[in-house]
Amino acid sequence: MNYSRLLKKWNLSRILFLFLGISILYQTTQSNEWFGYIIGVYFLLMGVFALGCASGNCGIPHSSTTSTTNSETKEEIHFEEVQELKN
Repeated sequence: MNYSRLLKKWNLSRILFLFLGISILYQTTQSNEWFGYIIGVYFLLMGVFALGCASGNCGIPHSSTTSTTNSETKEEIHFEEVQELKN
């Protein structure tokens, strides 16, 4: 079994998801609410196995290239009027 996903690339979001899952499961156990177990296990698994946003894939990547806008290219836009046909 490959344990690299469990042991590597721990960041703040994974730790927060792990503690959030543990705290939800603890509160659910104290109040005997069955629906909380589903939510708690979900957050716990996100933290432990780096699933979803806990793996760091939800951020917007930085681009090293600059994009050009329409004003920089000086491209002229032509519009055509559309007329309604009357019967």
